[in-house]
Amino acid sequence: MNNIAHTDYLRLLEPWVKPFREYCYSPAARQDLLCYGTGYNGWGMQTHQKAFAALAVLAADSRTDSSRTGMTREDMLDTALRMLRFTLESHLEGSYRCEDGTSWGHTWISVLGAERMMHGVEAIEEHLTAADRELLRKVLVSESNWLMDHYEVVGHPLNESRQNKPESNLWNGSMLHRTAALYPDTPRAEEYKEKGTRFLVNSISVASDALSSAVLDGRPVSEWFVGDNFFEESYALNHHGYLNVGYMVICLSNAAMLHFSFKRLGVAPPEALYHHVKELWDTVKPMLFPDGRLIRIGGDTRVRYCYCQDYLLPSLMLAADLFGDEDCPALEAGWLRQVETEMAANGDGTYLSARCADLKRASPLYYTRLESDRAVTLSYGAYWRRLFAGLSATGPKEGYKPAVPYAWEDAYHGACLVKGKRRIASWAWRAAEGPQGLCLPADGSDLAEWRYNLAGRIQGTGAFNSYQTESHGHRSFHGGFVTWGKALACSEELLAEQQSRDVLAVSQTAFAALPDDCTVVGLQYAKTVHRSYITSVRGLLLHVPNDVFNGSRRTYRYGETEAVLEGAGGAEQQMGRNLQDGRDQQIDTGSRWLNVDGKLGVVQAYGSAPLILHRPGRRQIGIKHRHQSDTLGMLYADEICSSFQDEMRDVPPDTVLVDTGFAVLAGCGPQETRELAEGGGCKAVAITAGAPVTAATTSVGGAAAATENALRAVTVQGADGQRYLLAANFGGGQAAAAVTLGGAAAGLRDLATLEEIGPFGGEFTLQLAPGEARLYVVKGPG
Repeated sequence: MNNIAHTDYLRLLEPWVKPFREYCYSPAARQDLLCYGTGYNGWGMQTHQKAFAALAVLAADSRTDSSRTGMTREDMLDTALRMLRFTLESHLEGSYRCEDGTSWGHTWISVLGAERMMHGVEAIEEHLTAADRELLRKVLVSESNWLMDHYEVVGHPLNESRQNKPESNLWNGSMLHRTAALYPDTPRAEEYKEKGTRFLVNSISVASDALSSAVLDGRPVSEWFVGDNFFEESYALNHHGYLNVGYMVICLSNAAMLHFSFKRLGVAPPEALYHHVKELWDTVKPMLFPDGRLIRIGGDTRVRYCYCQDYLLPSLMLAADLFGDEDCPALEAGWLRQVETEMAANGDGTYLSARCADLKRASPLYYTRLESDRAVTLSYGAYWRRLFAGLSATGPKEGYKPAVPYAWEDAYHGACLVKGKRRIASWAWRAAEGPQGLCLPADGSDLAEWRYNLAGRIQGTGAFNSYQTESHGHRSFHGGFVTWGKALACSEELLAEQQSRDVLAVSQTAFAALPDDCTVVGLQYAKTVHRSYITSVRGLLLHVPNDVFNGSRRTYRYGETEAVLEGAGGAEQQMGRNLQDGRDQQIDTGSRWLNVDGKLGVVQAYGSAPLILHRPGRRQIGIKHRHQSDTLGMLYADEICSSFQDEMRDVPPDTVLVDTGFAVLAGCGPQETRELAEGGGCKAVAITAGAPVTAATTSVGGAAAATENALRAVTVQGADGQRYLLAANFGGGQAAAAVTLGGAAAGLRDLATLEEIGPFGGEFTLQLAPGEARLYVVKGPG
């Protein structure tokens, strides 16, 4: 039974108090105050505020076990009060400053920390002095007045507009309504409510709101509307410039904070607080694994299993309370188990000390920020579940079972998602570190990593390497999709003067999720643009996380080999030996197939070499756009590759770097994987072109040449017994492509357009536009 009690949260908060004290101190000039973390303005202050709230909730709860915290509740209360006073006194309205010499406040984001800490203020409210209450009022009114007079409500669906403000509109609108509710006698209370509502309506906003006659807080939505931050119908979010599932959750979490504060006050919240919250929740919920981990189909730029993931907890409690969603307790319980797993691996009461050890040394601010995110989100559960007995605490006995089949897509991001009982498959062209795809068992959250997954990766000599999507298209059908596109592999921040950015290669991909609830098929083709210095090439590139969340051990089977390999945090490391002594390791499998843990299979249809299992000598999945992003990692992943290069090469123009086709099978054991590979169920097929595309003179996977055939096709036997053909035109002109499938093929049916194609002279003729891919089911005789 997935029962959730507030004490479940307390048990995960209590051990954190001991390591929390390592970062807690009194400023030299104000021994009456206490600070956590750097004490700097910005994220330093918000880190402090979140830590305060977590400690305040513990101090206020009679069930807190002092033997586990290492502090009495009285000491924790004194610490929390002194921390709150540091927050208030270092504000522009206070008498002190932050530890970097500045005072915080009066920015677009300054009330975020205040919003996230207010339940902590509520928890110890009875212990505040008159001076505390007066300064708190001054701070909140000051922030609210600044929002009234100096900050404009804006909205736009694209991040590049610099007006995509869904989450900040929500927290700023919430602060205005909060201040009005707490201090109704303040002269501008009604003004706060009006602008607060405008902020809220323009948080989870879509284009049709501009014409909506639905009434919120006394006016039609159209009169409140300023701009749309989400895409119509899909509710996709382009925050930070990519399909950002995480910030969809952040919006929900901020709605939860005001929802439960107003519930405690017994005050009706503004109707605008819930504007499109149900639609957004209905979009986010299918993007969750059964254990509560986010399925970030658009990827992540930050530390995995952190931040946005943490703020799912308040979002789940909101959905349970507001919509009566009975699945939320099981999702909560699943995430709490993962938190507990990592804490046990750390062994010191922290949430992240082992996985983020390098980050802790490189940036105490960032490390304490992440620790406080986890602490404060756990404190919401500890506080709200204690306060509101009616908050649903019991889920289905068997846990969360997603509603399947499920399909979702968004045209702007080139994103598709299908979920079934057996498989999760997705692709996104406009991703954080993409393009990227997924093919995972439906319950395989520990197998999920996003960065360039299934898209390959090419890197040069610059400090920062990325892909820039140039074009993409897709078609969906029941149970699957096919997508295609082109991206530029770019290397930036090069050492030499006058060399700022180098376009290394054009990378083209075709990717299809078969309607068999098991298989995806991928074709990758990349060529250099001009003479380039290439430092790294990964074809295929399936990341297999091997860290604390899977017990730091993976079993790989390929050919006649079974290899049990330790990952980061595994027994080898605990005995004092680093992964391969810090050196990368490449295992040549000598095989076209490989299986992971008896539940994920990979089969190579064509390529220049057998599959390579690359084992980095360190955690390599780190923070995007940060120095040493590959060496300052916070998650370890093995890498399954086709083509592989890890030394710098001087490569001539028009050289093919990646030319591979493959299938990935979810929920598939080693025997099924082997049979598909060795029984001819996944293979390249002959495909040639008539005018105007140059006729083929090289075979699939052959070396680049002036007369190279850039058409590729594979057939794959699906788990449903059907045979499928994926064909792509990676050339520059329209192609009438001729495919030979043998006498067993009586016809083809395009799964997206339903076009039927019959053989002529033993061949099938396919019409493929430049860069386009199509997926067909192969019809047998009769």
